[in-house]
Amino acid sequence: TRDSKENIRENYRIFSNAVGIRDESIVTSSQFHNANIKVCSYKDRGAGVIFPMPYSDMDGLVTNEKDVTLCIFSADCIPILFADPVNKCIGACHCGWKGTIKDLAKLTVEKLSTEYGADPKNMKVVIAPGIKKCCYEVSEELYRDFENKYHFNDGSFEIKDNKYYLDLPLINKNILLSAGILKENIYISDL
Repeated sequence: TRDSKENIRENYRIFSNAVGIRDESIVTSSQFHNANIKVCSYKDRGAGVIFPMPYSDMDGLVTNEKDVTLCIFSADCIPILFADPVNKCIGACHCGWKGTIKDLAKLTVEKLSTEYGADPKNMKVVIAPGIKKCCYEVSEELYRDFENKYHFNDGSFEIKDNKYYLDLPLINKNILLSAGILKENIYISDL
């Protein structure tokens, strides 16, 4: 942001205290609307908060190390959070339309599986607040790109009054289902 470094750091401290973590445990993403995923470890703690990130172009983060807090950013894009309580690993990804059409949610499931032996059937997934079909008007071209790639027949796509709408949370839910996540383990925020 354009705020001072001191104010930003203080905001991280306030947030961290409110949720019961230490701000030096946070690892932030460096989002570029891509499908790259960083495997985070204890040595990454503080990246983007205490010191500049030594990496770029990461829209997903995963870890199995304790006291490593994964932090992604979102405005209208869809933040997705993952946890496998059996294999003790977590992930977070930022799925705007670009990350969604690049299957970032599925790639995050696969990364958790390959890195930590996570089983999609054990994973709990939260699709956090973000833009929904009611408000997400897109171009006809982008609409057709999604419609041609994904053949979901559940209201993920809508044409109304010659305008084209996508439901990114629902599309990502379907992507997660295709990746092996159980329906009852997917929570979609109603915000």
